[in-house]
Amino acid sequence: MIDETFTVEVPRGTKILDALKQVSGVEIKKTGEGSFINSVYGKEGYYIYEVNGRIPDEAVDQYPLEKDVDVELKRLVPVIGKRTGLL
Repeated sequence: MIDETFTVEVPRGTKILDALKQVSGVEIKKTGEGSFINSVYGKEGYYIYEVNGRIPDEAVDQYPLEKDVDVELKRLVPVIGKRTGLL
C-alpha cells in the first residue's frame, strides 16, 4: 500500500538517497559503512527500494538518477517461524 506519492526534481546523477532526503517522512541513518533508510512515517525497519518496479544491484546511497523514474520504498517484515523435528 502506498501512503503518499511525492515528486522530487533533482539534477541528473543525484543519488537516490540524496533525493529521498527531500521527502518528508523519510528518515536516513548514517553508519560507518554508509547510509540507509531507517524509517518512513515513523515506521522503523529494514527498507528496500525499487526503481520502476525492479530492485537495483546498487545500494540506495550509490544509485545515480539518470532520467525520470518511479522509486518505491518497501519495509521488510520479519517472518518468524520455528521448525521442530519430532520422532
